Amino acid sequence: MQNLLSAKYPSKKIEVINLGFAAYATTHMLTLLEFDVISWNPDLVIISENTNDMTSYLFPGFAFDYSNKYGTTDYTDRYLIKNYTIINALLRWSSFYWFIREKWDNIFDKPKIAQKKTRSFGNEPPQLSQIIFRRNLMNFFFIASNWGIPLIYGTQAINPNVKSSVYVEVKHDIVWPLDHEVVSQRKCFNGIIKQVAALTKSYFVDNDSSLYGNPKYFIDAVHYNTEGTEKVAKTYYDYIVSNNIIK
Repeated sequence: MQNLLSAKYPSKKIEVINLGFAAYATTHMLTLLEFDVISWNPDLVIISENTNDMTSYLFPGFAFDYSNKYGTTDYTDRYLIKNYTIINALLRWSSFYWFIREKWDNIFDKPKIAQKKTRSFGNEPPQLSQIIFRRNLMNFFFIASNWGIPLIYGTQAINPNVKSSVYVEVKHDIVWPLDHEVVSQRKCFNGIIKQVAALTKSYFVDNDSSLYGNPKYFIDAVHYNTEGTEKVAKTYYDYIVSNNIIK
């Protein structure tokens, strides 16, 4: 997207910063926005997420801040405490480091794999889960608008053709929704994103409509491959240009 925008506006210095990170939910994004992003005086912020928020209710003791999910040993031990080493601190931004680390873990430190347990939860997440997600998205707007930062709310594209694995890497005895319910619940959260964008009169990009169900854009149910990432970047670029967001 940076390359596209730079070519379109050669007289302007365009910098696109990707703050996406594995497993991040809106709780993490709000923290980044308040303590980092607004300090950089950005001209535009894009927020697009639903899956990590949507699945938070599946972890026992559902909490408003998702600590029931992110405070568990699944995340603190495996992703934070275990990986917080001197080498990690020095090289954690190196893709090569994480490539080697993943290979090492897969060979010498394989995580425990358990068979996934499923049951019917219904086509919508619990109401409280929806309320918290909507609240977090609204707070994103309140913080950004207070600092004069325009927002683009973007839906998270879904590939409903991918069946989830029957095995999962989790330590807790979590029961998952049925595959078709997961697709429906993700679409429900995408609907909330669209509602919040309309309510706050913010910019809105429907990535789900442009990529939905096309397997060439995905590596799994929600993560994009290179072609999918470029498609999303082009979608945002077209929207930014057509709405004359960059002055």
